[in-house]
Amino acid sequence: MNTTLLLSALQRFCLRFLCAGNASAMLILSLTACSAVAAAEVPPSDGQAPAAPGEITVADISANGARISWVAAKDPDGVSLSYNLQIRKRIEGVAQAWQAAGETVATTKAVSGLAAGTVYDVRVRAWAKTVSGPWATKENAFRTLPVVENHAPSIPGAISVTEVTARRARISWGASADADGDGVAYYLVSLRKHIAGVLPEWVLAGDSSSTSIVVDGLAPETTYDVRVRASDGKLFSDWRAQESVFKTLTEASLAPTAPGEITITDITAGSARIAWVAAKGPDGASLGYEVQIRKHIEGVAQDWIGAGETVELTKGVDGLSAGTFYDVRVRAWARAVSGPWAVKENAFMTLAAVAENHPPGLPGLITVTDVTARSARISWGISRDTDGDRVAYLISLRKRVEGVALEWMTAKDTSATSIVWEQLSPATLYEVRVRASDGKLASDWVTKEHGFRTLAGEDAPVTGEKTEVQFERGFSNSELVLAWPSGAAQEFVLEETDDPAGTNWTKVEVPIQTVNGVNKVSLPLGGTARFFRLRK
Repeated sequence: MNTTLLLSALQRFCLRFLCAGNASAMLILSLTACSAVAAAEVPPSDGQAPAAPGEITVADISANGARISWVAAKDPDGVSLSYNLQIRKRIEGVAQAWQAAGETVATTKAVSGLAAGTVYDVRVRAWAKTVSGPWATKENAFRTLPVVENHAPSIPGAISVTEVTARRARISWGASADADGDGVAYYLVSLRKHIAGVLPEWVLAGDSSSTSIVVDGLAPETTYDVRVRASDGKLFSDWRAQESVFKTLTEASLAPTAPGEITITDITAGSARIAWVAAKGPDGASLGYEVQIRKHIEGVAQDWIGAGETVELTKGVDGLSAGTFYDVRVRAWARAVSGPWAVKENAFMTLAAVAENHPPGLPGLITVTDVTARSARISWGISRDTDGDRVAYLISLRKRVEGVALEWMTAKDTSATSIVWEQLSPATLYEVRVRASDGKLASDWVTKEHGFRTLAGEDAPVTGEKTEVQFERGFSNSELVLAWPSGAAQEFVLEETDDPAGTNWTKVEVPIQTVNGVNKVSLPLGGTARFFRLRK
């Protein structure tokens, strides 16, 4: 309710009581009303105000920014604090209006956008929920730095030239100084040919962060003018220019001879090693060599491509095309002057590409014979390898005890298609798996569940005809392929159960395919274990 209206109503109520001669009642009601109004005017408390922050310090001062820090305030209620930061300029000693500089829960804040060369006051206060504490103020807290005018570096020192050949030279100069302390970022170097009566355009030769540069691609027997200037990254110095600084040498006197006979070794489908007899160069000159190769495609030579440079007399090259003829050429360099090419056409042919290896096919149907109490002969159909690689086989057994399959035993290997496994446990049900390997890749496992049961003690071997089922992996992880030797397919019934010890077997109505003397059916895998049998 509006406080003014409430007071007015109470006053009218009290006057009516007074007129009736009940002054004490009016006094009681008035005091009660005042208390109610006072309570209505005071909002619920958010706790006590935090103390003022501690000492204010300023760091990282620049022309337009600074970092302001302070000692954390304390809150009587122990709640988390946030801080309100303000700054104000002083212009000719007169404080201007405070301006917000941001809020933070930390005890430091970077401010930017300040005026250069200006004095600033700083104040900061803490907040606890909606209650603010007193300001901590620091007048004349800091002065931003003035803006300093940038000056160009001084002109570089005298120019000199060394290591002059027919096509290259090293140009050096004295270092520049920078009055602002920025240092020199780089130097620009330009050249022009010095021809009597003609002044060609200056040509940029390059830039350097040091006080020298090597320039290539010069013209033999030519005089050059040179100029250099420095930059601090913002401004340039004037040019230091000198005329007729150097003259390049004649090219013929410096060129090395062609390398000798080229030979090729270590040829593969994608690489080879090229070697050659050393060239002869000028006295005292070290030689480097450049190697290039080109393909022959259907007898037509393609473009030369670089195969690298070396100071050795041999160079390995890779990334070649299989089954391809290559030409080779090599030339020597001495002090940036190249000699003639030594060329060898149809130098070599890379080997044919190595065919992709494929894993062997699945082994054929698994059979078990000669079963005794402690041994059995395990046989399987041969695996074919499309690459013609030699095939070996891995065979592994595992026990099934009270319907639970144990871990697979360590696999044995053989190049034959049968193996006698000894040291078995009597009266034990075993499962068998076989896979083929070409030494690089292996086929999937072919598994024969409930493969055979060893005899008890010294019982006679098992005799008589018996048809057993094995399984193979299908085309997907959700498919099971059952296989057994073919005969008259209609004489057999395929049944399944989830309890091989029980009597509840159910006929499986699926089409049977006969391939290469083996009957096969494909079954979708479900979420529970199933067992299969063939019955005549």
